[in-house]
Amino acid sequence: MTPARRAPVLDAQPHGGSTPPPPALLCRNLTVSYGERPALSDLSAAVRRGGWLALIGPNGAGKSTLLRAVAGLVAARGELLVCGAPLDTASRRRVARLVALVPQRPQLPQTMTVYDYVLLGRTAHLPLLAAERPKDRRIAAAAIERLDLASLAERPLGSLSGGEAQRATLARAVTQEAPLLLLDEPTSSLDLGHEQQVLELVDELRAERGLSVVSAMHDLTLAGQYAEELLLLAGGRVVASGRPEDVLVTSILEHHYEARLEVLPRHGSPVVLPLRPRTRPPGRPETQTQTQTETETPPPPPSPTAHPEPPAAPVEAHAGRPDPPAAPLAAHAGRPEPPAAPLEAHAGRPEPPAAPLAGGPLAAALPRAGASGASAPRFSSTLRTNDRSP
Repeated sequence: MTPARRAPVLDAQPHGGSTPPPPALLCRNLTVSYGERPALSDLSAAVRRGGWLALIGPNGAGKSTLLRAVAGLVAARGELLVCGAPLDTASRRRVARLVALVPQRPQLPQTMTVYDYVLLGRTAHLPLLAAERPKDRRIAAAAIERLDLASLAERPLGSLSGGEAQRATLARAVTQEAPLLLLDEPTSSLDLGHEQQVLELVDELRAERGLSVVSAMHDLTLAGQYAEELLLLAGGRVVASGRPEDVLVTSILEHHYEARLEVLPRHGSPVVLPLRPRTRPPGRPETQTQTQTETETPPPPPSPTAHPEPPAAPVEAHAGRPDPPAAPLAAHAGRPEPPAAPLEAHAGRPEPPAAPLAGGPLAAALPRAGASGASAPRFSSTLRTNDRSP
């Protein structure tokens, strides 16, 4: 389903003297640092009530940091207002009533059931130490039903898959009924069907409750389909902002993502198509080129009239005459070898000069070698095969 044309995120100036409601989110010169490293630098943005702003950008651009700053989870300098209320002076209970966060990697109590976890979203609306009311249970049950979790309601969180746990976390945020919903990669663990279901539910809540949404998304096509405006971050700064068709431009995305892609216009919402690089990435072996070269210049087949080379020093080559005792082991046929040289490499002491490779002297030598502590020599099959008596 293609979303209808949306109004701009940034609030317009008042007309005719009427005072519009304050924006759902207003950031002015927001700066966040982790130690000496700045994560956000002088960031300014605004989201109207009922609007949807998608944060896009490469890894480490500052998307999650901005969401955590709005939720009050990291210290930030600058002005930060939610529905006109400054967050730096608000209590945690007040912040929980204004902002609901679905983190990218939630920490879930493994033994708690899905129903009890979703019901925790009502905590900010309860008096201190008070139990949940029937109204709170109805709200939690409705969120579980809408996110297709009814069959999992009594299961412990530790038994859920990544996608099921992500939907349970979103159900808890929906139960919180805060006017501003922050989504950090809300579809990263979902299959295609639940991905569409979750985003459509968020869009329906915008229409039903006037819910305002700020989401960090890596899927640029989905970001352009559902968000009214996009905020492209790089290095902790805003490098582009505006309507999807103004930000999802091939030259802009290729520059900041350092990737090759193509943006296709389709029904008023751009489709971002990644493409393979034109050149081989650094460090990648040129296996394809080598294979092509070998295929183009195969080695010539052997000639049918060519005579194969004889095997190295075969015994059959000397079949016409008897071989000397150690002939197969002599690598240099041009000169005689010492009579017992092959056996001297293995025996603990020299053998008698005329000892043949098989016979009484050799058999007599082996027990003596074993008796002196030396291991019996090991002979190859070639040696045994080629041992002939003169």
